[in-house]
Amino acid sequence: MVSQLPLILATALLFMVLGAIVWRLSRGPSDVVMLFALVFALFYGLRAVLIASGLDVPYPEQFFEERQVAALATTTVLWLTAFLAMFFAGAYVTSTRATFRSTLIFARQAPDLRRLLTVVVVLTSLATLISLLLTIQYGGVGNFIRAVKIDKSLTGLYFLKVPAAMGALCSVAAVIELRKAGSSVGRRVAPAFFALALLNGFWVFIWGQRSTLAIMGVMLVLGLIQGRSGRIRARSAVAAILAVAVIVVGVSTGLRVARDQLVSGEVQDVVAEASVWRQISIGTNSIYFDSSMLAFRDWPQDRPYRLGSDFANSASGFVPRILWEGKPTSVVAGKDFRQVYQPRVVNGWPVGAPTLWWLNFGPLGVLIGGLLSGLIIGALQRAQRMAAPSGLNFGVALVTMIYVLQTGFGPEWPVAFTAWLVPLGLIMWYVAPHSRPAMVEAQDPVTLMDPVGAAPATGPRSADIPE
Repeated sequence: MVSQLPLILATALLFMVLGAIVWRLSRGPSDVVMLFALVFALFYGLRAVLIASGLDVPYPEQFFEERQVAALATTTVLWLTAFLAMFFAGAYVTSTRATFRSTLIFARQAPDLRRLLTVVVVLTSLATLISLLLTIQYGGVGNFIRAVKIDKSLTGLYFLKVPAAMGALCSVAAVIELRKAGSSVGRRVAPAFFALALLNGFWVFIWGQRSTLAIMGVMLVLGLIQGRSGRIRARSAVAAILAVAVIVVGVSTGLRVARDQLVSGEVQDVVAEASVWRQISIGTNSIYFDSSMLAFRDWPQDRPYRLGSDFANSASGFVPRILWEGKPTSVVAGKDFRQVYQPRVVNGWPVGAPTLWWLNFGPLGVLIGGLLSGLIIGALQRAQRMAAPSGLNFGVALVTMIYVLQTGFGPEWPVAFTAWLVPLGLIMWYVAPHSRPAMVEAQDPVTLMDPVGAAPATGPRSADIPE
């Protein structure tokens, strides 16, 4: 237990810094800074706690020596804490001191509800047609998932998943807006669009992506507890975060089991024979900390820094593979990282922004990466406060913080940006009114915020559906 004490203290410090970020900068559970903190705590903090408390050991076990685990984990936690400290500084500057009034990736006005509903129907129809044709071609759902996740037969065709992914998010946004509209017609129509959300979520799932259904649940819970003004009571916020934790763990873990059953008829041994803590970690893909321990141990002691090569490779993610025949086979750094240890495995390990900055530039990279991440996410927070408190804007916030920036700004963002934010931006351009006056812009965003709210307290709302 004595050897674990530095790790326990270091882990406590990490969560203290995360708590300070939330306390000083966050505006509520749907705020981008809060989302960053929650994602960071899940993907990095969970495993740190489990290892520090002795409830689990690093994964995969064969790459770690037991006598070195405590010291290595302590080093990893301290570097992650340094990243967070720099994040705090950067986010403080742009979220509280910046004066710009742009909404950046968010829509200033709430969406036109009729247009949003039309988009949902069109996207769902297209996603259903694509998914049914592919499922039939590959001989069933299980075979299709295998082709995507194991055989990699659809490399270069992942853009076909976009209608389902966009349809899922827009469907949930439509449900939120219908409930906020307050009309009896809206309340009657909402369940139908919730069903469309589940259908789109299933179509995304057969592409091997479990997280979208979990995100939909999070989006629905947090979106529905907001009033038309975007305010959230403190008690409701705490209850919502607890509900979100249950949804993320339950949905992600359950879908991992379901996917294994569909592909091979049984749950993989790595999950079936694991403890409940390991099952939760793998089910939620929260093994970033374990991967990071390897990175902080082996770079630069055994392997040279990558000196920006991960950033250069990932930049090609802006170009769809169908348009670039010579595109690098791997543009995701996590895949290359795993193949250092398991060369024959086709899937990668999640690594995360702080670790990728270390792999490329060492200690200075961690500090610079944390500062840049804070500056960018702080700017997004200010932009979010200038935007309308709509379900679609919340969906953009979730996508940005879970797929694009996730654990901070790093080399992998171009791939997710192209796949998620580009099509979402086109949808928002179509559904957001352009002729209404900018009601939010007239006041400083800080004065519009409820102490625990996540969006302006005044501003335009979605057009009601007529009775």
